[in-house]
Amino acid sequence: QLERGDIPYYFKFIGDSKLYAYKNPSGEYEAVTAPDEFLKGINRDASDPLELLAASRLNNELLPTGSLFLLKKLLPKDFTGTISGSNFTAEIASENLQINFYDKLFTCKI
Repeated sequence: QLERGDIPYYFKFIGDSKLYAYKNPSGEYEAVTAPDEFLKGINRDASDPLELLAASRLNNELLPTGSLFLLKKLLPKDFTGTISGSNFTAEIASENLQINFYDKLFTCKI
């Protein structure tokens, strides 16, 4: 977008509550204000990445539900086994998929 001169291009810095926009393709930017109707989306999309994996997000089951959906759609056909990361473990069997976040287990059928 920047190479095309698609200005303004909005962005936020992690840990900074301000919204910024590039003023020109050479990279100059400035703090800007956004219309109120965009603030909810801006604040949500600019979350600290570590907050996205916080245990508190498990209370409403958005993170595990989304993860199960993505795994179910992206796994190769007939894949079975274990996938793990720093905050989760997923067990994929022929008929179901289980994901464990912070010692909470969530399951869906494949």
